[in-house]
Amino acid sequence: MNDKGMIVVVSSPSGTGRTTIIERVLREDSRLRYSTSVTTRPQRPGEKEGKDYFFVSEKEFKQRIERGEFVEWAEVHGFMYATPKAPLVEIVQQGGVIILDIDIQGAMQVKEKFPHCVTIFVAPPSLESLEQRLRNRGTDSEELIKRKLQDALRETAKIPEYDYLIVNEDLDTAVRQLQAILEAERCRTKRAQYSITA
Repeated sequence: MNDKGMIVVVSSPSGTGRTTIIERVLREDSRLRYSTSVTTRPQRPGEKEGKDYFFVSEKEFKQRIERGEFVEWAEVHGFMYATPKAPLVEIVQQGGVIILDIDIQGAMQVKEKFPHCVTIFVAPPSLESLEQRLRNRGTDSEELIKRKLQDALRETAKIPEYDYLIVNEDLDTAVRQLQAILEAERCRTKRAQYSITA
């Protein structure tokens, strides 16, 4: 793969706001590409096929696993999610930067296959604030909210395995931090193409 290409993995507990942060950064930097995940989760009101997710049946999802079409896949909160391999490889080979908005299980799989990927964990300021966000969304049952909060405790234990940590207490600050990380990574000597002639 082209050394200038970059895979950026952003993970967080559900409801932490990572997708909102990523969307802001994508709007402000046309050089970035977004990896649209495949899921068996039902489509929520306002979500667009091919933009937010590719929505498929469990049968189709499993067939695509068998065909080796995913870089990673995992079951999260009772539904299956995956990252399609083809667009990711194509963008990186062209020297592009692609952002993956995926859970912790998937992030560890990507890191194993692409050790030089950049991993970023977005954490809530507190478990209480996360619970409030989940309730304010109004999209989950009480049972699912409790499950997501339990998962959040387990997921935050993985923070040391990530390259960077962003605590999303203020959205504007979190966006600026993600932008700063991306800019710093572009300047790494292993990615920079630089030569000077006499």
